[in-house]
Amino acid sequence: MPNLKLDYPGILDLFKQHIAPKRTESAAFLIWYLENYYRLEEPEAIDAVCDYHGDKGVDGIFVNDNDQTITIFQSVISQKSDRTIGDVALKEFAGTLTQFRTSNDEKP
Repeated sequence: MPNLKLDYPGILDLFKQHIAPKRTESAAFLIWYLENYYRLEEPEAIDAVCDYHGDKGVDGIFVNDNDQTITIFQSVISQKSDRTIGDVALKEFAGTLTQFRTSNDEKP
């Protein structure tokens, strides 16, 4: 792997093959991540990403039938190197995860 700058915009080189006009940079990164760390084929990785307006903080969902697990992803890319995510975004994502604790037929 070439010497990449893991700062914006250098990090975009890592997943430039997934950058597309109607796809956010964070969605492109998540596709790359799913291919490289979850070892998904490109079509599976693309299908797992649901990073759209109104997604309620869920950027990707991976269902592992063998392990009987569901993994929920949120991906954020900042264009400022000195920006931190803080705990507010993490708390919001934790709140988002609560909607997956039970099925629609069950009461919490």
